[in-house]
Amino acid sequence: MGIDWCKIYDTGRCKVPERLLFSGGSWRTIFCHALTVALRHPRHGIVLFDTGVAPRIEEVTAHWPNRMYRSVVQFDCRPEMSLVRQLQGDGVAPGDVSLIVFSHVHADHVGGLLDFPNAEIVLSQDALSFARKMRGLKAVMNAYLPELMPADLNARSRAVACGDTSLSYFNSFDLFGDGTVRLVDLPGHAPGHIGMLTSAGEKRYFFVADACWHSRTVTHGELPHRATGLIVYDWKVMESTICRIRKFLASQPEHNLVPSHCPLATEKYLVGGRGDVRQVV
Repeated sequence: MGIDWCKIYDTGRCKVPERLLFSGGSWRTIFCHALTVALRHPRHGIVLFDTGVAPRIEEVTAHWPNRMYRSVVQFDCRPEMSLVRQLQGDGVAPGDVSLIVFSHVHADHVGGLLDFPNAEIVLSQDALSFARKMRGLKAVMNAYLPELMPADLNARSRAVACGDTSLSYFNSFDLFGDGTVRLVDLPGHAPGHIGMLTSAGEKRYFFVADACWHSRTVTHGELPHRATGLIVYDWKVMESTICRIRKFLASQPEHNLVPSHCPLATEKYLVGGRGDVRQVV
């Protein structure tokens, strides 16, 4: 049994100095993207990994204190770029989405959640606890906007623990118990941050979300600018996670690295607007 299809979507972008993403970059301005993933499991249906940004972020950041978020992060997230609209273009209705895995609950990863009111929400216990307790100015300062979360968050959420030690370098969790989707503990960037390992056809993918912002951080050891430590939950733990990702990819080079905001990953998987790992059917 394997994944029927898997597709990467770009839900928006913002401008950032290249050197903020990796130390070898220049100070020129580049686009930082908001990638998400949809896959179809033969038994469990449509599954998402994050929902990216969405136009409602503009609405919820119109007033204080959420306006602070807009002053720091300004994504171009037009309606046609929203994940729900792009999925509809591929024949996937909002009600078809059975489950959404969140790498973490920062606004640029949960922005489209409200468009999928029937989906089960899967995330780590630390991420769920963070979402439950963060409010007001403290939430915004931690890149979290509670207004993007549904009122029935607790009822729809399933917290998972990446306690399986059989995978080299990482603790993990077999989401469906069949090896098709494995969630991976990638701490450092945010509380309860996780990634996802999956395959489609002959290709294997490691979706690392914000464990790094640019592929060169892993491939060339070029860490983000130290200024980004202001928005990183634990810098030292993040460094350790990046080191383990590098070792894992060295031992299993068949896996393709996909950070959520990486310009190189966006160019590789979405040239010409196509992000399909296997064509949607």
